[in-house]
Amino acid sequence: MSSTGVDLPAKGSDTEPERAPSDQSSPDELRDKGFPPQRHAGAVGLGPEYAMGASVSERLEGLKDEIKGKLTGKPQLVEHGRELRTGELKRKEKAQADAHDPFTTSGDQK
Repeated sequence: MSSTGVDLPAKGSDTEPERAPSDQSSPDELRDKGFPPQRHAGAVGLGPEYAMGASVSERLEGLKDEIKGKLTGKPQLVEHGRELRTGELKRKEKAQADAHDPFTTSGDQK
């Protein structure tokens, strides 16, 4: 007999805890409750625009190229350094890669 005065059920009878009906929610029910749709493809916070800006190393390299271009009097190097530092070069490369369709043959190009 227990000293607390609480009768515990015998082992083996009714061992599964009861679950409330609200614990079993389907994705449709969750959408109806006002949860936003899941748009990320894995890790939260990373999406298609992740790392689209210039990284720290690219900024430093761009600054180095700008200074080197100004000291040597090469405006092309200054412009390249500025584009690298601001991330504009990365955006141009991405736009060029997006414009290229690898599935067209050489005769099908526009």
